[in-house]
Amino acid sequence: MGPTTISAGPLSLPAPFDDMIIRVQDVGGLIDLNTASPELLAKLFETLEFPADAAARYRQWRREGQRLTRVDDLIRITGTDPAIGPDLLHVATVFSGRRGVSPDHTPSNVVSIITGSSGTIPDAFISPPSNSNFAVYEISSDGERRVGVISIFESSEQSRILEIR
Repeated sequence: MGPTTISAGPLSLPAPFDDMIIRVQDVGGLIDLNTASPELLAKLFETLEFPADAAARYRQWRREGQRLTRVDDLIRITGTDPAIGPDLLHVATVFSGRRGVSPDHTPSNVVSIITGSSGTIPDAFISPPSNSNFAVYEISSDGERRVGVISIFESSEQSRILEIR
């Protein structure tokens, strides 16, 4: 399975993982916490109700030349309540390298952050898909949870796990 077919829908895995169903999400459809435009980050912070000074703390941290290695790091750096973690993991990444999002790969919860009531993603927030990096979600009767991020290239020798939970 290559990058062009992986995000076709829920995937059932072979044995010994045959009781698992996963979903993959091109990270180009998520908000990259390291590279998103300041305006896009402001919408994210406002929608997810980060503390009032969180954006300023994060900007200062970034000015010191730092980069996030995991989405969860943003919670620690900004002093945000960890309860926001699951919501953040469904809309954010640190692996796309994009200033905006790819409309064809953007889940509805990201669209609502970006567009508010208009439903249209502004041109300034549009970027191409990753086509190689994918967030992996395990689907269960309790819902879904992010279990990692993978990088898939046409050559299996280059594919790798970027993050695992």
